[in-house]
Amino acid sequence: MYTKGFKYVSLMWMNISLLLGLYGICSVMIGNKMRNVIYALGHIYCLACLTISSHDWFNSSVEVIPINVKKGLYTHETEKGWMQGGSPARVLEQANEAICRHNEVKMFVTVWLGVLEISTGRITAANAGHEYPIIRKPDGEFELLMGKHSFVVGGMEGMKYKDQEFYLEKGGAIFLYTDGVPEATNSDNVLFGTDRLLTALNKDKNADPRAMLQNVKAAVDDFVGDAEQFDDMTMLGLIYKG
Repeated sequence: MYTKGFKYVSLMWMNISLLLGLYGICSVMIGNKMRNVIYALGHIYCLACLTISSHDWFNSSVEVIPINVKKGLYTHETEKGWMQGGSPARVLEQANEAICRHNEVKMFVTVWLGVLEISTGRITAANAGHEYPIIRKPDGEFELLMGKHSFVVGGMEGMKYKDQEFYLEKGGAIFLYTDGVPEATNSDNVLFGTDRLLTALNKDKNADPRAMLQNVKAAVDDFVGDAEQFDDMTMLGLIYKG
């Protein structure tokens, strides 16, 4: 049960093009650390969702993930866009090499990193062993966006990552989350799973990001009941207004 002993933070933010909601619960005793990273530079937004394999490791070498995200944005964001020299895959490769150089404890990070171009709705993303994103087309249902996972960040030097490109249409949405959501477990040792996650999202397909995340949180709470949880949960919901 996600109650006492957990830190809670929520955010609702909007501008002319986007509606964005964040929700995070972090165990203060045990479990993985996770973080949503958002950087804005002119006509692009960088969205990242990651899970770290060690509580104690968080404050050391893993900080290169947000640092390299920001560095990659400032280095490669030109008038002609990211695709002339930079991409999420390249940022993950740089982060992987930096972490591997200082990874005496042999921990790793799963990361989904995407860059949203505001003018077109195009998202270029790379997935390093993270949960699949969930998207909703206008007037459609939330569905898993399946794609090939690349290797985790920090697991092995010299890894290459691949970009995937897709578009959010006007009124479309994307939902990012850590594995603490589908792996929430009830007293019968049954996982919440992605099917229940999709059901929770589709309960109100046109919900704003805050309600979107609240619906998932309520479904998880109802499912796990009083069962103690051993993982953290972070969610990010975004609606593209065009």
